[in-house]
Formats: sequence, structure tokens, C-alpha cells
Amino acid sequence: MKISPLIALFLFILPSFAQSQVAVELERVNVLYAGLENPLLIVSDSIPDSCITVKIRNGQIKKREPYHFYIIVATDTSNVQLILIDTCQQQVIGERIYRVKDIPIVPLLGAQHASKRMTVGEFKAQSGIAAVITHGVCGNCAIEGFRVHLYQQRTGACITRFNTGARFSETVAALTQQVQVGDVVRFSVISYRCPGMRVPKFADQELVFEIVNSKK
Repeated sequence: MKISPLIALFLFILPSFAQSQVAVELERVNVLYAGLENPLLIVSDSIPDSCITVKIRNGQIKKREPYHFYIIVATDTSNVQLILIDTCQQQVIGERIYRVKDIPIVPLLGAQHASKRMTVGEFKAQSGIAAVITHGVCGNCAIEGFRVHLYQQRTGACITRFNTGARFSETVAALTQQVQVGDVVRFSVISYRCPGMRVPKFADQELVFEIVNSKK
């Protein structure tokens, strides 16, 4: 099997075999995402799959098929050490330390909309906020809660409500149905939880929507 030099993370030359090589590919180059099953591929031209053992510190590893593994790490880990062992020759054939990152998410209104101008009808059609995973990472994160602030141009009032979960509660839904042209709605303190998280985290972004007659 040919390994692309762009995605092969490290290559080990085994001391006991002058021409032997082991290539290890991590699907997301040099990064492990906490809470997810990170695919790992090990390819060797001389060591049988039955002789290859992978040990990991600060994480878990699962074998799914010959030469294919999953690495799972917790969110409170900043890096993990991977150790490859040839059990038939009783020797370590390589070590590597990987960085661990949180799953990249952005909060979006209705799972589609970042901050922008919205017409009254478009905004009233929304029903909640979603934690959308970015950078092509597969997974599922859930919104735990958020605050919604309605700034009313007509009265100069600012009304704030707290929402639990992703979908608008009855109270918050009733508030969002009051929007008029000139109002501004802001969603803040957006908390979310992804797989492997012991406690929720807060999104870096807030969402702000200006209610207008037309988006043009």
C-alpha cells in the first residue's frame, strides 16, 4: 500500500530489518479531537498485523480491523503519547505525541444562520440554536442553554430571558415572536456539550440579528 508523504505522520526504520518500514497515518494531521473516535491507520511491509500493538497514554485505543484503530481522548487532556510495539520481536518501533483539541463548533440560529440582518418573517420562523461542528469533523454536539436579549427600538427596552436546551422554550418563543423592524436580538452565554465533555463549555461567538424590512 502506497502512503502519501503529505499524510504520513511519521515513519519508523526498524533496527532489525534494514528495508522494513512502518507508516502511521492520522486522518486529521497531527491533531486528535477530544471525545471523538479518531481514525488511525498503520501500514507495514514486513510486520504482520498480529504482531503490532498500540499503547496510548492519556487516552483509549480501539482496534476496528487489521491495521486500523480508533483513538479516543478526554477533553481534559492536552496531549497523548502513542507507542507502537512489535510484540513478535519484543521491541518498541516508534513513539509520537499528538496534540488534543476541542471539537470545533459554531452556534447557528436554526442550524444555518450566523449573525446578520433578518426580516421579521425570517426571524420568527426560527425555533432554536444548534452547535454546528466545523472543519469537516464528524460528531454531534448539543446546546445546553443560552441567554436571549431583545432590544426594542420602539420602547427602548431590553428584555432578557434564559433558555435551557437548543429549542426555544415557550417563554423565549413568545419573546422572539414580538420582534419588529428596528429591533436587535442577541444570543449570548451559549453553552454546549460534545462527546467526552465532563462539563459544558461556552461558545466563543455570540449571535446578533438586526431585524429589517429587507435584507437588501
